[in-house]
Amino acid sequence: MNRNKILPSERISNELSELFSNGTDTREDLLGVILKKSLQKTIQEMLEQEVEKKLNRGLL
Repeated sequence: MNRNKILPSERISNELSELFSNGTDTREDLLGVILKKSLQKTIQEMLEQEVEKKLNRGLL
């Protein structure tokens, strides 16, 4: 795997950090967006761990 590639969970973490810093530009409820992104990040991390375990190697 390309070591320069950003993992999807890291991308979501960056999006969450930006939400905490800047809020949201949409009409969506900020808390709802944060909850949605947090759940998405948790599921993505679980998927990444499962892939790592199945392939017997790290993703990084």
